[in-house]
Amino acid sequence: HVLASFVGIITPTLIVGSALGLGAHVPYLVSMALFVSGLGTFVHRVDPGLIARVCRETLDAFGPQRCLFGSNFPIEKLWTGYGELVDAWRDAVSALDPAAQRAIFHDNAARLYRLPQG
Repeated sequence: HVLASFVGIITPTLIVGSALGLGAHVPYLVSMALFVSGLGTFVHRVDPGLIARVCRETLDAFGPQRCLFGSNFPIEKLWTGYGELVDAWRDAVSALDPAAQRAIFHDNAARLYRLPQG
């Protein structure tokens, strides 16, 4: 899994940055954007509470300009529909301003993948 390849790179930075009390500066030590996806893979269901908690913690650490929505479809199709999954994610970020929501669901992917605008 892609996550496994990043653990060795990210974990030391997070541990050392936290130990040094760098708190809010830690995400800037790791130059990355990340997909927040596949949470149902671990619990085999759409769990809005889990999605909301992971979204909140990830957004607190990295900010909406560095996070992208993703899914683990078609694997998650075994226990949910895509609409139900997207609805849970939309609910999880509903307190964010519209620009942050658009960044997570569209703009960050367009920027990082250098998709044509228009």
